[in-house]
Amino acid sequence: MKRILFVALSALFIACGSGNEPEARTEEKLRQEIKAMEDSLFGSTAAFNKEAAEKMIALYMDFANEFPKAKEAPDYLLKAADVATAVNKPRIKEDCYKRIIENYPDFNRLDAVKYLLAFTLDAELNNREEAKTWYNEVIKTVKDTNFVRDSKVRMNTIDSLNYDQFIEMIISNPQPVQ
Repeated sequence: MKRILFVALSALFIACGSGNEPEARTEEKLRQEIKAMEDSLFGSTAAFNKEAAEKMIALYMDFANEFPKAKEAPDYLLKAADVATAVNKPRIKEDCYKRIIENYPDFNRLDAVKYLLAFTLDAELNNREEAKTWYNEVIKTVKDTNFVRDSKVRMNTIDSLNYDQFIEMIISNPQPVQ
């Protein structure tokens, strides 16, 4: 009889849970968590907090992972990339930009994302071969003439100058480029 009672109670605990499990994150709860963290991180006059910034990146990426069809998902990935700039995490930026390009082809800032990916690969990751691919993509598909112009200028020097040398050349010779 004790054994039957034990099995029945065990089954009841398993079926109902212990009551101590964390509550599932809903889309709205995660939005609220992000908003609170943004207010804390960006609304403060306190010194920059790298740990909080990394948590902010994680929240943005969690949202995009858990709710990829939500209208905010590509915006949050772009924000994660922006915060990753502040904490010097170019690989995170690269990942965010590529996810936006791959998963959100109708994103209203896709032109900027393609250019930012090329720039990140070139200037921060020194991956000039892949950067060339993305600069060429910008030249072929982007409507923003500034991104196209800048991509063309960089393509003229990418095989001969790394990004730092390119910037030094522009600073020392500020003539308009045709």
